Amino acid sequence: MSYLTNPYRYAVAGCSSFPDSLTTSANGDVNGTVIAGSGKFDGCLSFDGVDDFVDIDGVAGTSAFSTNEGAISFWVKVNSPSVTDRTHFAFGDTDANTYLKVQNDGTLIQWSLRKAGTIQWEGRKTGGLPNNTWTNIILNQNGTAIDVFINNDNDVTWNTDDYPAEWVTSAMNNFRLGCRNYNNSDNTGFFEGFIDDFLIIDTALTSDQRTFLQTNPASSLAVCDGIKAYYNCNQLDNSTLTNNAVPT
Repeated sequence: MSYLTNPYRYAVAGCSSFPDSLTTSANGDVNGTVIAGSGKFDGCLSFDGVDDFVDIDGVAGTSAFSTNEGAISFWVKVNSPSVTDRTHFAFGDTDANTYLKVQNDGTLIQWSLRKAGTIQWEGRKTGGLPNNTWTNIILNQNGTAIDVFINNDNDVTWNTDDYPAEWVTSAMNNFRLGCRNYNNSDNTGFFEGFIDDFLIIDTALTSDQRTFLQTNPASSLAVCDGIKAYYNCNQLDNSTLTNNAVPT
């Protein structure tokens, strides 16, 4: 892995501390050769679809979300949209009974939450991931209902939303970027493409915040509370993905 710029180039606007940050426990271990590419805002992570991934188990389960609210925002780009079963990120458990994942099958973006063997909610966006184009994906849980926004548009199709208030649980004890791991041993669904500007926050994003993120890195949000981890995907270190939610 190589990166293009200083990991602390961006700091969240106005923040001198991050009371909810997981700090270094949210750093990720790089596996494979995740090469820096030209990102949405600067550098990014580039995954080869064969064996590249980042293990960030320190952000798993209730470490990531201490309440039943929260949001995940990131940018993704693919150069081979015909390729199927490509996982952008996934929270998993020891026996594949509980997980949260986002993936693409060609240009079809899919997301699902499973708990104790039962799908809680699952949806898709057909044609939502065009070739060689940066796309913003936001999963937004306000404690009552899940919303998924593709480039700030929530005109998506739900296969099922029987339990819309469900969110990440303590049983989800592993977290991966670029693949999924359902049983703590085998990684599958390796992603081929680019990921940039990955934010994990313990509160739902407002409409204004979601709009802001369409043209600005999450590092520029004028908010500190609730940020658990933020990866600008720019750092130079070749073995660690650094949590950039640190004091300025």
